[in-house]
Amino acid sequence: MMIPLHAADYAREVADYRSARERSIAGPDGWSTVVGLAWLKEGLNRIGSDPDSEVVLPASVPARLGTIVLKGKQAEFRPAPGVKIPAQPLKEDATILTVGTVKFFLIERDGKFGIRVKDSDAPTRKEFTHLSWFPVEPSWRIEAKFIPWDKPRTIKFDTVIDGVKEDDPSPGYVA
Repeated sequence: MMIPLHAADYAREVADYRSARERSIAGPDGWSTVVGLAWLKEGLNRIGSDPDSEVVLPASVPARLGTIVLKGKQAEFRPAPGVKIPAQPLKEDATILTVGTVKFFLIERDGKFGIRVKDSDAPTRKEFTHLSWFPVEPSWRIEAKFIPWDKPRTIKFDTVIDGVKEDDPSPGYVA
């Protein structure tokens, strides 16, 4: 059973959602910290702030941080001499390497492997103030009931990467 919201309660609910969304974007790991994405080639990929690197990091990082070796579906980070990050295999979306305010990690999309780069000191984070929103209009509120699937399902959708699709779990639908 759905409990109807009054217009003021609905406006407050929307304002709370918007505020939480903006805090997540501006947070130290939010989308405003994303500063790069480099697709790896098979074999050796240099990583550092040197613009000739295959994976270019922000200027605050050493010019030669190391290399990432991609062999099939396995990626390994190997540090340059003097770099205090240990050599290690990179697990997709799990192994996060950090140098100062910069973090980078392995992603996989449609069989392609890349390195996503975040910087909590990025200008996009520092300069973020808010998102633009349409005014709240209570008459546009749609009441629905969430119905979980009887067994797990995935949904395939397009990504911002041309021609790349992604599968994500779907817990159910609304009616």
